[in-house]
Amino acid sequence: MRSPISDSHPLRALFAQLVQNRLLGTAQLNDFPVAKYVAGVLVDFCHVENLYKIRDNRGKPLEDVGEMFIASNPLL
Repeated sequence: MRSPISDSHPLRALFAQLVQNRLLGTAQLNDFPVAKYVAGVLVDFCHVENLYKIRDNRGKPLEDVGEMFIASNPLL
């Protein structure tokens, strides 16, 4: 799935820099593909459409765990 946030968006650069600093500094991991992947995941979670991706059978976004539990129970 293509991210709705462009590759040149400043948020992507911010997360990439923060993740690389943390992995190279504190964790002492020199793995740039992992840093790029983690930064991409963080950017994807920032998009508003991904906040309430889980929906009920009518298409209403489920906003809390209780609603998700009720929607998942076929007896309710």
